[in-house]
Amino acid sequence: MRKSTKSILSRIELPCRFNLDHPSSCAHPLGTTRCCGRSRFASPWFTYAPQDSFRTLFARILPPRDDARLPCILHYLIAHQAAGCKSWAAKEALHLWVKAAARWNTRIDRSSIPGPAGPLEARLEWNPEITPHHAALVCHPHPLHGGTMHNKVVLRAAKAALELGLPALRFNFRGAGRSAGTFTSGIGERGDVRAALDFLSARFPGLAVCVIGFSFGSWVGLEVGATDPRVSALVGLGVPVLSLDFGFLLGIRKPKLLIQGTRDKFGPRTEIQTLYDCLAEPKQIHWVHEADHFFTGTLAEVQKVLRDFLTRITGQVRAAPKSPWQPGETPVD
Repeated sequence: MRKSTKSILSRIELPCRFNLDHPSSCAHPLGTTRCCGRSRFASPWFTYAPQDSFRTLFARILPPRDDARLPCILHYLIAHQAAGCKSWAAKEALHLWVKAAARWNTRIDRSSIPGPAGPLEARLEWNPEITPHHAALVCHPHPLHGGTMHNKVVLRAAKAALELGLPALRFNFRGAGRSAGTFTSGIGERGDVRAALDFLSARFPGLAVCVIGFSFGSWVGLEVGATDPRVSALVGLGVPVLSLDFGFLLGIRKPKLLIQGTRDKFGPRTEIQTLYDCLAEPKQIHWVHEADHFFTGTLAEVQKVLRDFLTRITGQVRAAPKSPWQPGETPVD
């Protein structure tokens, strides 16, 4: 006889590595040592009843961060799996669990890259639980107009790569952030990109690299990546064709992706389409409807398109997350 989700929820007990509020005092992610047959459960973050839908209970969780929501997702998911449920809610819980768990395992190295004009400030994000097949290098927009590696488009691009298990390197061009040197209108910045590629190659020997650039970063990064044998694919976001020459892409047969807003004043649709039509295969273009140069309000779409492109060219798939309990432990008594 199939057990009900409600009965299993009332009996479930989850060993956990930590509690977000009191890491050493609570082994149960719901903030209690045992559910003890109660019909409602409480934690430092939420209260819900077993009959609640996943969407209802998920909306109640505060703060709205994946790592804080993860215990609730786990609890719901295991209960539904044990009950033999195959509802959309259980599948949604699994998707969110994988997404959040992958972030748990991600390491962030605050690195300093030896650059031609001095050290370059950088962030390398990678998941030690995953064996990658490729890596990603993300180049930021114009340093004289506030562009840094912390730009929201750059962060979304890095996140798209990380979701597939690809190490993602962001760095500040010379003169930006804490990087040494001064801006040289793209001449020296190309050397910065090569230095970043050298750093990635030394850290992950043999991995092909996808160079992703936003605005000014697409001009500098893609020109270096077009001829560097370590680079296997090129992605341009918000390509500024009105002010910069992208003729270096002509004849390049590496996989290419352009993502452009239809209202980008620095890369109008007519000029971008003309450039795209002249590019050699393989190539892809994606128009983000009504988006401006900075993809305001449409970054989720940009991230998804980029992730799908990286999946196709790298063959990398999302790996299963590491279990939150230790070997030998059991989630149900």
